[in-house]
Amino acid sequence: MYSCRKLKFREQAFPVNITFEERAREFEVVVKIAAEIDLNTITAYMQRGSSVDIPQEGIHCLDVVLRYHQTYNMQYVPVTRSLFSMNQPMLAELGDGAVVWLGHFQSVRMGTHMFLNVDASQKAFYKADDVINVLYDVLRLNQEFGPPRLNQEQVRMFERYIKGVKVRFQVGAIKRDYKVNGLL
Repeated sequence: MYSCRKLKFREQAFPVNITFEERAREFEVVVKIAAEIDLNTITAYMQRGSSVDIPQEGIHCLDVVLRYHQTYNMQYVPVTRSLFSMNQPMLAELGDGAVVWLGHFQSVRMGTHMFLNVDASQKAFYKADDVINVLYDVLRLNQEFGPPRLNQEQVRMFERYIKGVKVRFQVGAIKRDYKVNGLL
């Protein structure tokens, strides 16, 4: 965490209450001062025009602040150093229950001037759908013939695909998220 002002404490605990899907949890977050970063080192570096003593801490600070701004409002999904918008205009279907999301990667770069490097990125995500529809898609089954009878190989194939995926169980107003550990 970075602060643009000097904090009035060296260490302090804060209670944080989070409510997600009608479940409230309380956490204690402890903030400790780890270091002070002088962003004037970036200005001095650019004025010198030298490639020695690159102000890595200042550059890293700017990277984090620019990234935090986009992820703070929960409109982006961060994956490694890329950001993917939750509002995808058109998702390209890859088949097997996967879609491509378009996003971007950004980083601060130093040269003769300071640059913001922005590159396009793509990532395959699981398609948001009912589990039964994903089963039909992954196993390439025809839904017109009613509920499928799966052989052992098909069960193993689908279990490999869905194991570790977070699924939402919903009956009426009750919603629960679970991570799939396996199939019975």
